[in-house]
Amino acid sequence: MWDTSKCDFCGDCLVKCRYVDYDKDKAVSEIKLLMEGKAADILDKCITCNACFQYCPTGADPANLIYKMQEKFGSPISVSFKPFTDSVIKTFGSFSN
Repeated sequence: MWDTSKCDFCGDCLVKCRYVDYDKDKAVSEIKLLMEGKAADILDKCITCNACFQYCPTGADPANLIYKMQEKFGSPISVSFKPFTDSVIKTFGSFSN
């Protein structure tokens, strides 16, 4: 269950999400909008995989907040992936067709 008192606005929950490409400022902005009861972009991008719960270092459970707000606003679930970063390419290499 979402616990507002545990959120320290670090942004890790959404910065580490593989379905969005948010920097810390965007991630914190999204969480603040949700906490204020307002719609945020993440509502349309979240696929409810629950990874943000695992990424949250304080146990605030951002997934629960997102799910509740998706229900409130009737947001559809969409699937997208952020592009590969240089670190991924360095780790696994690149492939030619």
